[in-house]
Amino acid sequence: MNKNMELWNKVCISSPDVVKKAGRFSAIDAMSQVKAATEQFGPAGTGWGWDIGEPLFFPDGKTIMVKITLWHGNKTQTVCQYGGASLVDFNNKPDDDCLKKATTDGLTKCLSYLGFNADVFLNQFDANKYVAVQNKKEYPVLEDFEAGINKAKTIEELDALRDLHKDKLMKIGINKGEPAHNVLLMFNNKKDKLERGN
Repeated sequence: MNKNMELWNKVCISSPDVVKKAGRFSAIDAMSQVKAATEQFGPAGTGWGWDIGEPLFFPDGKTIMVKITLWHGNKTQTVCQYGGASLVDFNNKPDDDCLKKATTDGLTKCLSYLGFNADVFLNQFDANKYVAVQNKKEYPVLEDFEAGINKAKTIEELDALRDLHKDKLMKIGINKGEPAHNVLLMFNNKKDKLERGN
């Protein structure tokens, strides 16, 4: 393995649990990145951390940017990036958390340069096939359930399969956009076919 890619390869794949939709794109839960960085480097402030530059205010009066300098190992190993946030909320009122949001944005970008959650930043989570593969890795019950659907020859077998896995599937989510949604659709299609005698 390429030594330069060791860290990247350890941290580049995201659990579907920590990825959320943000408009048309996927976004990573920032605290999951902080946890992953702590696992790799040690506690924040000791094995890694960040410095925040002076806030920059855009002339529009609605946007703030901060320079984040992430260090890891020692304070000479750094990555820099800017994070931005709106000074006002959706109701056009001052946002008390704007500096925190800008800091988090910059920190997330810095960590991405080291490979953290690279699959999200490479837009792989916006590809359905990639998400399906990641979900199956994260939730083995999905693969078991899908294999059972393919093997089932009767409605009774399907119903027994559903009853066997129901609690686990409900726990990981069956609604649209959640991990178990597609296998539930597959289950319903197979049941419809069996009911029609196909």
